[in-house]
Amino acid sequence: MAKRQQLGPYLTGHKRWVSSVAFSSDNRTLASLGGDDNIILWDIAAPHRLGQSLRGHSSPVESLAFTPDGTALISCAHTEARITGEKSQNEIRFWDMATRKERSAPFMCTTGRVSQIAVDPTGKTLELASCRSSGFGAEIEIYLCDVYSRQPRSAPPPIRADGVHCMAFSPDGRTLASGGELIEGGWSKGEGDIRFWDVNTGQSLGTPMIGHGRFVSGLKFNPDGRVVASSSLSDTILWDVATHHQVSQPFPGRETAFNREGKILAIYIHNDSTGANSIAFRDVATGQPIGQPITGITEVILSMAFSADGKTLMSLGVDDVGSRTISLWNVTLRQRLGLPITTQNGVLRTVIFSPNSKILASGSDDGAVTVWDLNLDSWLVRAGRIANRNLSTTEWNQYLGADSRYRPTFPNLPLDEGISLTGPTGKGK
Repeated sequence: MAKRQQLGPYLTGHKRWVSSVAFSSDNRTLASLGGDDNIILWDIAAPHRLGQSLRGHSSPVESLAFTPDGTALISCAHTEARITGEKSQNEIRFWDMATRKERSAPFMCTTGRVSQIAVDPTGKTLELASCRSSGFGAEIEIYLCDVYSRQPRSAPPPIRADGVHCMAFSPDGRTLASGGELIEGGWSKGEGDIRFWDVNTGQSLGTPMIGHGRFVSGLKFNPDGRVVASSSLSDTILWDVATHHQVSQPFPGRETAFNREGKILAIYIHNDSTGANSIAFRDVATGQPIGQPITGITEVILSMAFSADGKTLMSLGVDDVGSRTISLWNVTLRQRLGLPITTQNGVLRTVIFSPNSKILASGSDDGAVTVWDLNLDSWLVRAGRIANRNLSTTEWNQYLGADSRYRPTFPNLPLDEGISLTGPTGKGK
């Protein structure tokens, strides 16, 4: 049980790299997209392809979003201008999950490359945001569409802003946050700024928030939308969305993840002087550290995500030989769970938890999708059958975590020497 159990063989079908995967809300269907112009749907229960690819886009698909009820999938592809004077646009298509066919003819919108795509919590409105350079600054465009009629809704005029490097919609879909750098006379002032915009009117909400000494490279709202984390190449700041004030002073770290309750922030920290990597945890309400960080990390972390229950943190990183690996971390014990997950073929490009966090799905540059089973019970059953015995306490603690209650999976198979199940915790003695 050196690695998490892979569910079936590698899922192949893409002709080029897989850049993104998305789960439906019921955890049953996975959609993948990549460097070709196809979208592939996969059944997760017994991983296999669901029919033919969803075809129609004339250029590579760059964004996917399921509706909250899982009945539709929305895809977006950017089409570059081919002749002088022609505008580049984004092609939007709606796919019915029951029939796996388009619900309506595709339509085109905006001229900048879409970087944010979301469906509001009601499932009624599709929201898109794009940005392109314009003069000495940037031009943000917000596009709104009715999910049921597939008809455009009244959208705000283009928004003029300083240099924009990242954007994020708030969870309620009412606000767009943009992050970048202050521009003056066509030159960067060397300061990062964050702005909030009303999605329906395009109006600026308050004054710019300035605190980073370098441009803002990442923005994330916490799940209740009350706090946003902004990151530069060297530090992170938590902001109160209502007051636009800093929750605390900037702290080290550049890659972040909120837990599902939105009360804890995980921050990846790379020490440029020593080369050491660590993951720290902070209280979102105060910005203060929580406990000790996870240390001794050998990989450079590219992205992170919490499991649904907040007990496990997943990271995608690059190890010391240049291979991309997936690691799972026990948040309570601040330790790695088992060995890093790797694939036999291709470089990992993307990885996500299923909504219930029992499945992990990844995509790689060889066009393969891999599905990993994280369900504790199925893990124990597989391991016991292979070893023809119950796990030892050492194996249990290493792969499942010492804070998990030990239990024999196969009562008729032998226990490790020294294990007693008569204690109050059942962890062994």
